[in-house]
Amino acid sequence: MICKRIGTSIKKRPYVNGIDHVWRLAQPSCQMISATEPNRHRFYFCLAQGFSLFSYSCTVDILRAASLIQSDVVFETRVVSNAGDIIVAGNGTKVLPDIQVDEMRAPGTFVVIAGTGANRQDLTAEKSAVRKAWAFGLEIWGVSSGVIPLAQSGLLQGRVIAAHWDDAPFLRTHFPKIQISDNIYETGPKLSTCAGGAAAADLALSRVRQLLGPEAARGVLTLLNIEGHREGRTGQRGYAAQLFPSENAHVATAVQLMKRSIRRRVTIADIAATLGLSQKHMERLFRSEFGVTPKTVYERLRLEDARREVLVGRLPISQIAHEYEFTSSIFASKYRAQFGVNPLHDRQLSSMIR
Repeated sequence: MICKRIGTSIKKRPYVNGIDHVWRLAQPSCQMISATEPNRHRFYFCLAQGFSLFSYSCTVDILRAASLIQSDVVFETRVVSNAGDIIVAGNGTKVLPDIQVDEMRAPGTFVVIAGTGANRQDLTAEKSAVRKAWAFGLEIWGVSSGVIPLAQSGLLQGRVIAAHWDDAPFLRTHFPKIQISDNIYETGPKLSTCAGGAAAADLALSRVRQLLGPEAARGVLTLLNIEGHREGRTGQRGYAAQLFPSENAHVATAVQLMKRSIRRRVTIADIAATLGLSQKHMERLFRSEFGVTPKTVYERLRLEDARREVLVGRLPISQIAHEYEFTSSIFASKYRAQFGVNPLHDRQLSSMIR
């Protein structure tokens, strides 16, 4: 019989150098199983100062739960650092690394997580760790603002990536050869990117499903009381806030009024009247800014929002159409014109785990 690690947990323990409490990886729990060595999958976490603790926890807890429900598989998680210094999350929680970067070994997955303001940080150490992990042959994940050091390392050139909607303008400006989708995550054979937040759980669950199958993934959802798994191509809600930006005060205000009336439709004439404009004048402004009419902009915003409901899959398609004040046939027609697929087929393609 051997002692099997069934996942890492986190416990609070005192730290001696004047710091009240530090979160540190606890010693692994043990369970008596047969002498057959379990199948181990190593995950190395590189956490930048100010990292998103929520993104980190979402990833780690999915992997921990998978280890608990699958007796012959272990997901090992380690926090890596060159300096060994305490890493402080964006919410003030402190984490101690437990191995050096040079101690990593393949096969494994190297996960970089950063937080708000990463584009203004000195990420030299994280970029160095990324390059070493790549040289070691590790798979790379960039989660939340962790995509920024990946971009700075040159690994994302020519790739389609997922990035948090708040990081997208910075990335588009400084890395024009990177194509940024509005999806919650994008996966590849050696490199994956994720918008962060709860989407980190979806990315981790996609790996569990890939390695262990849909039954194990459903078991993780049940254990953690998670309603469902979102496919990567689910769009980020925050991207709607970035659609159709304008420095023209009238146009910007009109777009905001449209976004506030996504489900309960208002007329273009009413929006123009609210702004003290004629409808024709507002149409001229929109054509000058976006090359399309206000009606086209409004419809795009409404369909983008409706698509999230389609992919989440909680409501019948007919009810979603009704919620957005479309008939079922018109909704299907406009949806197909916008996204190249009808809403029912789009939902089926998402292959959501329930």
